[in-house]
Amino acid sequence: MKRTSVKQILAAAMTTAIVLGMAACGQSKSEEASGTPATEAAQTEQSGQAAQTEVPENIRNEIRFATIAAPPTLDIQMITNITGKSIAEYNVFEKLMEYDANYELFPVLAESFEVNPDNTEYIYYLRKDVKFHNGAPMTADDVVASMNRWIEKVSAAGSLFGDSRFEKVDESIVKVTLNNPSIFVNDMIAGCNNGAVIYPAEVIENADADTGYIKDYIGTGPYKFVEWVPDQYVLLEKNAEYAPADNGARHGYAAAAVPVTEKLYYDFVPDDSTRTAGIQTGEYDMIYKAPYDNYDMLKNDDSLDIYNSVYGDIWMVFNKKEGIATDQKLRQAIQMSLDNDEIMIGAYSVPDAFRTDGSYMLEEQSVWYNHEDDAAYNQKDTEGAKALLQESGYNGEAFRLLVSPDYSDMYNAAIVIQSQLKKIGINVELVTADWATFTSYRADETMYDGFITTGPAPILPTTILYISSGWPGWAADEKLQSMLVELNTMANSEEGIQLWSEIQAYCSNEYVPICKLGDIYRFNVATNKLKNIETYGFAPLFWNAYVEE
Repeated sequence: MKRTSVKQILAAAMTTAIVLGMAACGQSKSEEASGTPATEAAQTEQSGQAAQTEVPENIRNEIRFATIAAPPTLDIQMITNITGKSIAEYNVFEKLMEYDANYELFPVLAESFEVNPDNTEYIYYLRKDVKFHNGAPMTADDVVASMNRWIEKVSAAGSLFGDSRFEKVDESIVKVTLNNPSIFVNDMIAGCNNGAVIYPAEVIENADADTGYIKDYIGTGPYKFVEWVPDQYVLLEKNAEYAPADNGARHGYAAAAVPVTEKLYYDFVPDDSTRTAGIQTGEYDMIYKAPYDNYDMLKNDDSLDIYNSVYGDIWMVFNKKEGIATDQKLRQAIQMSLDNDEIMIGAYSVPDAFRTDGSYMLEEQSVWYNHEDDAAYNQKDTEGAKALLQESGYNGEAFRLLVSPDYSDMYNAAIVIQSQLKKIGINVELVTADWATFTSYRADETMYDGFITTGPAPILPTTILYISSGWPGWAADEKLQSMLVELNTMANSEEGIQLWSEIQAYCSNEYVPICKLGDIYRFNVATNKLKNIETYGFAPLFWNAYVEE
């Protein structure tokens, strides 16, 4: 068994080939490329503002970031909510393993790790200089409690680990022994949408009995949770005693964090026009997900910088547990009828903000990308859809499509889908709710037949939310889940890639757990006085950032 030190990083077999190019530094107006945002992001060097090391004396003591809707909790193990993750993941909480900007694996709360030759035993040697925000040292007991809770609560993690659990070897060593080999353990820890973050054991013990959420947001990260004012903001403050990992990572989530700015405010601003006005007047230093209708105006404002990056994709998820969408023919008919070009332009308005592609893994993820297996995507076949609909026995019932107007792109996509499905005879009833209510509704199989949401690019196919049997939509299909279990236990990368191709083809052409609508890019907008910022996927990293006075 080989021990991997922080100077000799062992990247998992697949990871080195999965270079998303999702990081993007702010570009000046003269530097903007003429190609698509995906091309720009892929070509962006990990340098520029993010590589600055000197901080001027005259900087503001706060950064204000206007995001959208308030999350239900900051319990990162329990949510995939983008706002909650952007606030607390990486800032407040950390993981054993993390990715750099090129999606190579580095230890963060671990100092090093070992993997045995048959990929069944993973040993983690914990850093001894890590303290929680309450001053207590991080111990093996905290790591074991956190990782086992994550395995038990998160279906993707549970599928990989099965009955295996982390155990304490001594005060600074933990290990997990798998029943079946897997080369994906560290990828799952670093990349799972429900973050494998580490909490104090007593925080887990004191979780809310009704919701299951933790009540105390105590982590090890560069910023401490201070205050949550409902419907207004969350405030984080610099952790003056923070000791970053010395692992050699230069950029990305694994890189050393230096909390420069004293306070980070995450303002909840659901209204697009209010966020846009706020960045123009200086009320906010950066805004999340600027309205696509304002793209040209904001891009041409010399006082602002655009941070553009590949984000992920948008999907309509079918309820496969209860209701009319449990009928596979109905799901196939809906997919066959959709004009995804029309849906995506209706949702995003700016052609550079999206692309139409049906692969469940993105084009940038060249190892897993399966465009040839998504022939059922974007067919626009109204007559064929009508024939399938007749086979399904559909009889005019309402197809309840759940969507949150808090996210204008999702809502606009729903409007276009409603119009398209009317053409094949499906009566679509929109069920609208604010985001917090939406997340509770989608967990209730009686509330909808489909819902629309977006998600960041998954690191592994087995972390895709909508093919999980335990995530809303409930893809509990026996054949699908059997193939996913087999993929999780693959010890050979080539065989794993071939099996994923078969899974994608089965989902796209037969089972149809979702209708993928397209790939999307996020553009955040910041004042050009905001320096040393990096963005990856769903969230900007404010660790090393500051605003010049």
